[in-house]
Amino acid sequence: MISSKVKVKLIANSDIKAGDIDVSSSQGVVTLIGRVSSERIKREAGRIARDTDGVKGVHNELLVGTMKY
Repeated sequence: MISSKVKVKLIANSDIKAGDIDVSSSQGVVTLIGRVSSERIKREAGRIARDTDGVKGVHNELLVGTMKY
């Protein structure tokens, strides 16, 4: 339930490509995994997760930048 709430809030934020972020939660702790384009967006995603009802903690494991092949 918490994961879904966070994902909906991420989708609602037009600056964030929510499809690039995987959200999981366990016992009120949310983990964000994926890749975002800037440090600002990483911080914003973490703030959104922290400000969601029921969230006790956030592990923001988002990587910043594009993949290099």
